[in-house]
Amino acid sequence: LSNLAKATPGSAAAFPVAGNQITSLELDEASVRRAHAFAGAGIEPGALVGVLVPTDVTFFVTIFALWRAGAAVSVLPGEGEFGDGNAAAARLARIIQKTGIRHLVLDPAYLSIGQRLQELIPQLTIVDPQVQAAGSSGPLPAVKPDSLAIVQFTSGSTSAPKGVMLPHHTVMAGLRACVVSGAFSPDDVFVQWVPTFHDMGLIGLLSHWLNGSDVHVFTPAAFLRRPARFLEYFAE
Repeated sequence: LSNLAKATPGSAAAFPVAGNQITSLELDEASVRRAHAFAGAGIEPGALVGVLVPTDVTFFVTIFALWRAGAAVSVLPGEGEFGDGNAAAARLARIIQKTGIRHLVLDPAYLSIGQRLQELIPQLTIVDPQVQAAGSSGPLPAVKPDSLAIVQFTSGSTSAPKGVMLPHHTVMAGLRACVVSGAFSPDDVFVQWVPTFHDMGLIGLLSHWLNGSDVHVFTPAAFLRRPARFLEYFAE
C-alpha cells in the first residue's frame, strides 16, 4: 500500500452504493492512524480479528489498519447475506468460537448482530471501526512474511465453513499470480459486485487495487436489486 501511494497517490477506490471513495495516499495515511487506534483498543500483533463492516471506505481502512497493527483479518458475512439477524449471529458465533476470535470490528449498521453475538459469546470485544487513537503514537509492529494475514472461510454450501489460514507471503504470491496470469495493468478499471468476504471478492479486488488500478466496488444486494444499474455503471 505504501508503494502504491508513492507510485500513484491518486489511484481511487470508489464505493458507488455508499457514495464515497478514497485514494491510495489517503488510505495509506488513514490506515496508519487507525492501526494505532486499534492497538489502543486492545488488538495485539498476531491476533485474529473478525471484520463486519459495510462495503465502503470503512472496509478498506479497517483491513489495512488491522494488518498494519500486526493482526490478521477474517472478513465475515453480515445480515444482508442471511436475511435474518438471529441466524446471522448464530452462524457467526460458530465461526468466532471455532477460531478463537476475541475482537470483532463491527460497524453500527450491524448493531443488532453485535448485541446478539455478545449474548452468545460474552468474552467477545466489539470495536467500532471509527475508533480514534488517544494521544501520540509510537512505531507500529513489524509484520513478518510468515505472519498470518487472512483466515478465509469456505462458503459452507456442502459442509460446515472451514477456515483457511493464509500468511502474508502466501497472499502476496496469490496476488502476483492474479496479476501475471490475468495480464492486469495499472491502466485497467476494475468493477465488482462479489462480496468482500468471498475469496474472489477480496483477493480479486486487492490484486487490481495494489497493482495500481482504479477499483469500483458494489454491494451484492445492490447488484441483485438492480443488475441493469450495475451494467450501466460498468459501461459509464
